[in-house]
Amino acid sequence: MRVPVARSRIVALAIVLGVLIVLCLALLARPETPPLGASATQKIPTPPASADICAYPEQVRALITEFIDAYDQGETGLADRFFATGPAFQWYSEQPLREGSPAYDRSTLEAYLRQRHADGDRLTVVSVQFNSVSSGHGNFGFVLDRAGTQLPSKGALDCASHKFIVWSIGPNAGPVP
Repeated sequence: MRVPVARSRIVALAIVLGVLIVLCLALLARPETPPLGASATQKIPTPPASADICAYPEQVRALITEFIDAYDQGETGLADRFFATGPAFQWYSEQPLREGSPAYDRSTLEAYLRQRHADGDRLTVVSVQFNSVSSGHGNFGFVLDRAGTQLPSKGALDCASHKFIVWSIGPNAGPVP
């Protein structure tokens, strides 16, 4: 009588072992998921290069930070790399240094950025708030730190091209006539 019971236990153990193997294989084949207790919002989706960046607010923040980092390092070609051209460009203002008609003049922007870096200007992104999308443009507010002074600022970008069309460094951000 003991032989059939032992066989039943072996069969049951084999079935349990088979189920465990299948479960382990299923877990290994699953796409990567965040660890338990991690928020799904911790993973920042990366849009395709041609995607509408305004659908990804964290990517807008990353673009702003990328520009400020390149500015602080004195990289050249910042105007072409980060700012729209032609009629899409609206203004780059900074009170009291770049206001009125110079703020609207895209052709002087690269020289202005180089000169500000040469003058020792360095900025840090403190915060970014993505506000809205209208007519293919993403509007955002941001705060920069310049040598301990917080500068409330604002900007806008073309969602499709990922280029800034407005950049206004505070305290009263906007081109003053």
